[in-house]
Amino acid sequence: MKRILCGVLLLILGLPLSGCQLASDRGEDSEDQLVGVFVTTEYLDLMDMDAYLNDHLNELEDGATLTVEGDTRAYQDRVYAVDVSEDPQHPDYRFPGIEGVPIYCVPVPEPEGDDYCWTPSNAPEVWQYYNYTVEDDMEGMVITAELYVSTEKRHHQFYANPMYRTAEGEIYLVGGTGAGGDMDEPGISLTLTVEETCDMTLNGETTRQRCEVKVTVTSVYPVEKTVLIQMDGNNQVIGTEEFLPGQAPAEFTPKENTAYLVVETHRQSQSGDQTVDRELFDRADTVFSTYQEGENGFFCRTDTVIYWPE
Repeated sequence: MKRILCGVLLLILGLPLSGCQLASDRGEDSEDQLVGVFVTTEYLDLMDMDAYLNDHLNELEDGATLTVEGDTRAYQDRVYAVDVSEDPQHPDYRFPGIEGVPIYCVPVPEPEGDDYCWTPSNAPEVWQYYNYTVEDDMEGMVITAELYVSTEKRHHQFYANPMYRTAEGEIYLVGGTGAGGDMDEPGISLTLTVEETCDMTLNGETTRQRCEVKVTVTSVYPVEKTVLIQMDGNNQVIGTEEFLPGQAPAEFTPKENTAYLVVETHRQSQSGDQTVDRELFDRADTVFSTYQEGENGFFCRTDTVIYWPE
């Protein structure tokens, strides 16, 4: 089966939450919980500025500038997500009419009673990591995600729109802050961080929950081609194939005497500058990946299944 993932490469899809019960039995006094961000390339204008100005006019002095800061959720329209998965164990949240990359980790219950953190597997633009900690009076969740864009588009702009989960289990987003700049050379990075702490009530006990989402966008040269090299046990080349972006096969069967594979990703700028990334795959590996630029401007991966001969 060939999967072209044009959103996020998730390195962790489900992790147990030891002692963390965040399912739908949360108390009514619980605050909405930050669970991730929805990255867009356009600003989401959801702010009711008239209401905000009316409530903060007393902060203005003659000639002063009013700065919008702090928690502004009360002045923003909410956009509620739709779960298109039809599977409560593996929710897949979308926001109708809004294009973007979802980066989130939501607690879902298991039949045995424990909860685990679920992240989407259909967002291949993101290399995502997850870490969960428990301290004396604080439970913490840190989501770190990486996205990659082409150097051929000189200027890039990104917005991290916070995603929240209500006590009833609904997911919604509000407008977030952004970052932008020229990224016409490889290795230039922009970072967006969203962090919040809230009170969670369960069975009459209140605990503090901290969530931090850190998204880094890095520029790379466009992919020119992928070279697949078959090597024998004496480290000799016994076969070579090349694939243009998006043209790698869904399945690949190496030769009988192939000991390992070398997958080279060749990148080249419009001015002719080149780089080559190499990965090794032996008989313990079952999949290799190739990369191409997606329609949304982020690099995506295509997985090819390896069928090693017996």
